[in-house]
Order: sequence, then C-alpha cells, then structure tokens
Amino acid sequence: SNQELQAVPQENEECAGFILDPNNPVPTIGGRHLFLPSGPKDQREIEKRDDILLFTTKPLSEDIEVTGQISLELFMSSDQKDTDVAVRLTDVYPDGRSVLIADGLSKFRSAGNVEKVSVDLWNTSHVFAKGHAIRVSVSGTNYPRFECQNCEKAATKLHFGGRHSSAVILPIVTD
Repeated sequence: SNQELQAVPQENEECAGFILDPNNPVPTIGGRHLFLPSGPKDQREIEKRDDILLFTTKPLSEDIEVTGQISLELFMSSDQKDTDVAVRLTDVYPDGRSVLIADGLSKFRSAGNVEKVSVDLWNTSHVFAKGHAIRVSVSGTNYPRFECQNCEKAATKLHFGGRHSSAVILPIVTD
C-alpha cells in the first residue's frame, strides 16, 4: 500500500500492518555495505511486496536539500514480544525509479502494546530535486544487510496520526 507522506500529522489515528516472515525476508538492494552490490539502487522490485508499507510525498514544488542525521520516530505494535522494523528512505524520480538514499533497522519490544521506536538512518547529504518525491518504506526485514534476531513470524502494525504520530526527521538545509 502507498500512502501520502505529509509535512503535518493528520488528526485521526490510523494503522497499517504487514507480516514479518523470517523465511521470506525483504531483500537488501543497494545501500551501505561491503559484501553486496552497494550504492543508490532502485527499490521498485521490493516495493511491490505486500510486506512493505510505502509513504510518499506529492511531487516536490522545489529542490529540498537534506544534510545531516536522518531518523524516524515510529509508533509500532506487534503480536510478538520482540521484533524488528526496517526503514528505507528513497528519492522517487518522475519516471518512477525509487532510488535508495539511506536505510536502518531497530528492534522493539511490544507484546501487543504500541511502542515508540527510534530508527537511525545515519547521516547523509542529498538534494531531492523539484518534481521528485520523498518516500519512506517500512517493513520487518532488510536481509542480509541486517540479520534477523528473535525473528518469529510477526503481525506488525505501524500507527500514524493523532496521538501516535509517526514521523521522519529530516535535517532540511535552508538558505
């Protein structure tokens, strides 16, 4: 599912879910690592999967420069006690390519409760060009970049809007 990524949180709370299946992990495509093809690779192949949530801005009306540490504050819940959340930040080109800029993974403990989870995507410097869009994808795995630990099959939910306003924190450079 692809939902709109908005600058201001919506008033009503919603959630969207996926199944984390350690026997069918979302594969790593590109990114920062030594032993796999690395770099800014197109993510469209994995974004078609039903175990990945997509949030995309409308096409940008001007260039946006992001320089510094990128992180996410996510409100997550799971039917497992311990599970993972994997996040990717991509630059969506007008032709549809979704090019990886940064990715990260965090573990969280839920057992059914909604928990606030911070995901560090490290530092970057990137200009999202006018006409492009910013996309965040959320899943349970990014393998083999991140090993699955305590990974039972998990029904996982991302909560957004209202009092559980999940957010992307982008260090936007202004003149």
